[in-house]
Amino acid sequence: MLVNLDFDMSTFNSDNGVNYVKEHDATNPEMITIIGTCDHNHEFWKSSYDEPTAIDHILQESTGVYLVSSLNFEYTIQDNTTNELLDHGYGMFNPITGEYTADRDKTLQMMKDGIKLFVGYGVCDNYDQVLQKYPFIESTDNKYVLVMSPIFKKHQPEDGGWRWHKWGDYIGTHDIQHEYLYDEEGIEHVFLFHLYALK
Repeated sequence: MLVNLDFDMSTFNSDNGVNYVKEHDATNPEMITIIGTCDHNHEFWKSSYDEPTAIDHILQESTGVYLVSSLNFEYTIQDNTTNELLDHGYGMFNPITGEYTADRDKTLQMMKDGIKLFVGYGVCDNYDQVLQKYPFIESTDNKYVLVMSPIFKKHQPEDGGWRWHKWGDYIGTHDIQHEYLYDEEGIEHVFLFHLYALK
């Protein structure tokens, strides 16, 4: 089941000139938004910004589902929440039971037993596609959190940029025609997703 993260705002107090504020949704207090705003006078930011600017976001979409502006969100979970990850966030899932492991011997045994394991990351169009790919999320008592980072075509350079094959399987509906997102037609963004198992 997807569960909400318990963010410890005291650990977001940073020495790098960013101030974090958590707000609760007025209609649903369980839904939160955390915005990190840089101090444009701080030595680290003053050459880049002329005014306070939001540079970091955690936007809750649903129970246990977060849109984030940074990758490697396992560090945010371990440093800024009271939740604990199983095996540092990189392992394999049994698609039937939802069991999660990063133990090599256990993984090899499951594969020998004929279980086709799933990695917990990839590329999607929306979080419903992730719930469809990993049905155990909603059918077990294991605790998970789903984190998604948007990648926008309009932010890509003409030469290079974001490539499909670097980020895991694409489980969306777009018919991929090119190596780079910039060159695709009929799609404006994708989400990198990571399903984390919690203790």
